[in-house]
Formats: sequence, C-alpha cells, structure tokens
Amino acid sequence: MIKVSFETYTPAMAWNIEVAAVRTADLIDAVPDVFGPAGTTMGFEDATSGRRYGDLCVAKVGDWVIVIDVACRLSGNHDYLAAASASTDLHLVRIADQPIALHYRGGQLMTEMRGGEMLPDEDHDGESVAMDHLQENTGLSLDEDLWGAKFTLFVLD
Repeated sequence: MIKVSFETYTPAMAWNIEVAAVRTADLIDAVPDVFGPAGTTMGFEDATSGRRYGDLCVAKVGDWVIVIDVACRLSGNHDYLAAASASTDLHLVRIADQPIALHYRGGQLMTEMRGGEMLPDEDHDGESVAMDHLQENTGLSLDEDLWGAKFTLFVLD
C-alpha cells in the first residue's frame, strides 16, 4: 500500500481527468493506500464520468495498471508519484485547462510538460495530445485498449 494524503485540484474546464499508467502486476500497487476496492466494475465511459468524483477507477491493461481520477489529485501528490514509481515506470496525463504530462521512474521525476508546451499546434486539443502521449509511452491506445477495459471502483477507506 502507498501512504499518501490528497489535495483536490479545482478544475474550470468541462472535462477534467487524470490518467496514470503504472507498469505493475497488481492494482493495489498503483493505488494510494487511502483507497480500497468497492467490488464494482465498469467500462471506460463510466470510469471517466463526473459521477466518479472523489473515487478512483483502476484497470489492468497489458503490463500496465491504469488509474483514472476525475478529481485530478494524482499529479499534485509527489509522495504518491514517487511511491507508485519506486521500482517501475509511471506516466501521468491530465486533460484539463492546465494539462500535464509526467514520467516518473525509480521514484524520480524524469520528464514533465505543462500547459501550452504540450500542444504542438492549434489542430490538436488537450485530449488528443494526452492520449497520443500515453500511447507513445505505454503502447496503450484509447480506442483499442482503454475503451474495452473493465475498471474497478476504488473508494476512500
């Protein structure tokens, strides 16, 4: 279990979400210890719904555990990022008015992109850039991998 505390990012954009991909075998290794499984599963659309605010939705996809947080709390919790990536890779993207892409390895921040530096041109929106970034770094595709995954609901203990 990863011990962390959480602060909530206050979004202004219509769709705000953070997606973390942690290369690990077990869901619990990618989830902060303040959350526990609720025994409910759902598809990607429900996992990314605003109704999940306050919870996390987690799925095993290939070699990666995907953690979805519609409250955008993961990127600001450096203890979580360091612990979840302590012996592996972690890639995180935020799709919001303040987009972020982070890569942690061995508990250390390797790369960070924020805001406008993530958008290569005006033809790409934050969602497409974030999903492209995730696919380039994990091999996982929104359409082929994430959309068909079964996510487990994790709630605050």
